[in-house]
Formats: sequence, structure tokens, C-alpha cells
Amino acid sequence: MLGTPHIEKLLDLEFVVVSYNYRLCPTISVREGPVADAIDCYKWAQKDLPELLKQEADVEAGQPKPPLAILDLFGMKYLEDPFYHEPQNALSALRPVSEQFLLKVFDEVPPPTGSPPPFGPKGPDLSTPRNAWLLTGLKEGTLLDKILPQEDYAVVEPTKLFSTGHFPPTYFIHGTTDTVVDVKFARRAHEELKAKGSDTHLVIVEGAPHGFDARINAGDKLFETITSGLEFLQAQVAKSRQ
Repeated sequence: MLGTPHIEKLLDLEFVVVSYNYRLCPTISVREGPVADAIDCYKWAQKDLPELLKQEADVEAGQPKPPLAILDLFGMKYLEDPFYHEPQNALSALRPVSEQFLLKVFDEVPPPTGSPPPFGPKGPDLSTPRNAWLLTGLKEGTLLDKILPQEDYAVVEPTKLFSTGHFPPTYFIHGTTDTVVDVKFARRAHEELKAKGSDTHLVIVEGAPHGFDARINAGDKLFETITSGLEFLQAQVAKSRQ
């Protein structure tokens, strides 16, 4: 999920970059696919990666538990909010797609770990069953209910961790025209963390859609917004070493 400009900037900041290809819904649930794969990757980075770095690059490394900081780029949260479960006016103009075409997404077994982006330069891309299924679910407000059983909501809801009182410093970046994850959720999370005394920062990008960073390059003005978030991570690492 990390673009080349992101990786190159992280390397410039002297990070070791780990990016994982998680299994995609709907041929697997959120909990059993993307969430489970994210946890496995994080555990691997904590347990196995330091030894690999020592063997192959003679670098001593360790991983903090919990992480030192988080950069949240338009991440999904407050999953039970009505926003995710009601038809989206912003996608109402999306052309209808036949049920037969949509159901072809379930032919993708085992679950794939890659897919064309659902939003291209000309807007929503309905040319593949996966994208059509995803965008139709967003339009109708049925997406989460199809990939997340009711009993799993509390398990995968990230904001449940806010109540621990020890949430890592967090930097939110979110666009105002995001039709997949409303910008109000970044604002709400930022305010909740701030109220609990956590180190939290919020950057709102006017006119930016969901996944806007996938279409920018290192020299673009907008990439400076992403750079500020990455440099925030570096600053937290430096602070931990003082």
C-alpha cells in the first residue's frame, strides 16, 4: 500500500520499511484477512526482522511495544457510525452494475493481495468486478455489513484502544472530499485523543479525495503534506532516544 515516494522518503529518514500485501475482502472477512495479516506482519517486524537486520546488515534493531507513533492516512474508524451503513449521496451518480458482474468477485479464490485502484484519474473505475463490488457497496451503504460480521465490530474498531490511556502519538491526514471515509472521523479521533492528553496532530487537506497520496509524486506540493507526517514519525523516534 506504500507508494514509491513514501518509501524513498522513509529511507531518507533512515527507516527500515516493511509493507505487507494483505488478503482482500470479500472472499475473506476483514477480521480474518486484512486485520489478521496486519497483526502477523507487525509481530514479524517485532520478532524476526531485528535478527535479519543483524545477520544481513550488521544492524542492531528493536521494536517498541506498543509502537512509538502512528501516521493515519484517511484510515477507517468509528465503524458503527451510520455514515458507513447508509447510501452515499456523493456516489449516487455511479452507474448501476449487473448483479452477475458483481458476483464474479467471489471467483477470486484464494483471496488476492492486489487489485487496481478503485478511483482513477477520471473518477470511479467500474471496469473490474472487485472495484464494481466495492464501489457499489459504498454507494448503497452495505459494504461493511458484507465483510464484517456484527460480532467483529468491537474487535477491529481501532478507537476502542483510545481508552487505554497510553495511545501512541498520532498524526492524522485527511482530505475534505473523501467519500469513502468522511473527514469527520479524523476530526473526532483527534479531539478524543486530545481530550485524553495524548500527543495528536490533525492536517486537513482541502479538496483532496480518499487515497489522494497515490496520485502524487515526491516533487509535488501536496506531497509535502505526507512528508510532514513521515517527519513526525522520525521526530518521535528521535525523542525516544533522548
